[in-house]
Amino acid sequence: GSSSEYPDGANYSYSVQTVSAHVGQTTGNLTYGGMVSVGQDVDWWDENFMTFAAEARYEMGSSALSAQFGVTNSTASGDDDISANYGRIEGEFQITPNFLAGMNIGGGSIDYDGDIIAFVTWGVDAEYNITSSMSVFASYQGSFETEESEEEAWRKDSVLAGLRFRFGNGGNQTTFADYNPMTGVEHVRFSDWE
Repeated sequence: GSSSEYPDGANYSYSVQTVSAHVGQTTGNLTYGGMVSVGQDVDWWDENFMTFAAEARYEMGSSALSAQFGVTNSTASGDDDISANYGRIEGEFQITPNFLAGMNIGGGSIDYDGDIIAFVTWGVDAEYNITSSMSVFASYQGSFETEESEEEAWRKDSVLAGLRFRFGNGGNQTTFADYNPMTGVEHVRFSDWE
């Protein structure tokens, strides 16, 4: 879930359900490919969303640098026409064999029925392997957004924590944060997308 403080001083909480899948190709230390995700924001936008993104990841020993650029569109046949473009860069650092930490920065814009909302994002996350096929993770994602036509600005802060199960060759090897620019919330993340 998320909590946001808006110009009117109100705090809004909402829930989002999403799922994503990655397809990629690895050549040496570089992995590149695409991601598609679908989701629903049941409280705030009351819309279904679909995201398509291009992504790449470069491994550097125990660290990695990832980039993801995508577009998100509403898929519901409601009154609102919502779309977003975004870009993100994420650095990951293997602190110990079982502990991974990361940070990210990004930005983009949301077009909501012709009103443009520009945003900048930042975040940190951590993952700890309990076993080779199970880990716990926690993420913080913040964003600052402005809507020039309304002369408004606000901030969103989101926290996501959970238990991750991996099938296959295991290891805490997170890939991308799969950011949903509509809500400021991370999508469900999948590892080992080879």
